[in-house]
Amino acid sequence: MNKVLLWLKRLWPFILVFFGSLVVFIIDFWVEKSDNATEFYSRWLAPTMDGSKIPLFGFILGLAVVGMLWRVYSEFKNEEIKELRTKMQRQIEMLIMAHEQLSPYMRREILMDLFQTFVTLHPFVLGVQLYEYTKQHLKGKTIIKLNLIDGYVQEQTDANAVHQTYFKLDIGLYREFQDVYKRSFKRIDSDEEAVVSGSNSPEGSVEVDDIPLIQFIQKYNHRLSVKPDLDQNDTMEYALVELGIKLLSEIVGMHVELFLDPTKKDKLLSLKKRTGFLQAILAEIPLTFEHDKSNEKADRQYVACPIHIDDKQYVYMILLDPEIRNEDEWLDEVDALTVDFESRLENCLKRGYTDNNSKKGEGNNGESISE
Repeated sequence: MNKVLLWLKRLWPFILVFFGSLVVFIIDFWVEKSDNATEFYSRWLAPTMDGSKIPLFGFILGLAVVGMLWRVYSEFKNEEIKELRTKMQRQIEMLIMAHEQLSPYMRREILMDLFQTFVTLHPFVLGVQLYEYTKQHLKGKTIIKLNLIDGYVQEQTDANAVHQTYFKLDIGLYREFQDVYKRSFKRIDSDEEAVVSGSNSPEGSVEVDDIPLIQFIQKYNHRLSVKPDLDQNDTMEYALVELGIKLLSEIVGMHVELFLDPTKKDKLLSLKKRTGFLQAILAEIPLTFEHDKSNEKADRQYVACPIHIDDKQYVYMILLDPEIRNEDEWLDEVDALTVDFESRLENCLKRGYTDNNSKKGEGNNGESISE
């Protein structure tokens, strides 16, 4: 049906000429054979058709020819337009493919420029690392996977970055911590004071032992203390105990002591790796911590924090020189660093890495972690 309509659309000038000629022929035949036609022709048509300089038949035929030529010209131009559209579509597809292939390089260049600028502007900052993470509950385990996006450190700064790592903990432990975390703090707001709630305490007062997070710390501190042999799985419990202590200290200024045999503590410290990322992800706020092993990184300060941008989950870490602790209100300075970095990072990532500004200068004095 569509093909028939298409052919009718293309042939309508010829059909018009045919039927027009047929009508003229019929009229001419009628005029020759009918007396009434002769009288009608003499009175009404002759003055118009024979009296004018351009005969009516010739005028109609001319219009038909012009219409036919215009139709042919229009079809020719339409074909040209279709060819141009097809060519442009192919070029757009090629550009999209080229952009997709270049996007990782463009993203890396933009991020490296951001990292270098941030490290250069802040004298206590030694470097930054950025990871993308996912969280999955599978077969009784909560699995948090980290993938390194990129990082940057100053020259002569030793900073190891793992390209991919996993944190696996029992889903029961994960749920238990999330529950006591939510129940212990009515709200955590950077502009307001966090309020600690005790389930059994009288209104207006809080008993320390009634705080769910304190109970969690005591429970797993005892469990680790009495367990004879510690392994990698115990590092997850220890990391959450440490996190609970940090949260109480940083948010409400409550200092809690961890009573654990020094030998066991040293064993756990030797087993745990990069749990600062895990703690920051679970806390969902910036956390400060320091390197607790005896090497050239001893006393180095870190701040880690998760950030969600465009349905993707990231966690960053800022490496800080130990001297920052000698600054007045150094924690406020760390907070200012996180605000500045998050603002820069969010603006960068929300551009979708399409603004590939060329970097100025002849290189940099720092090092990319991912290389």
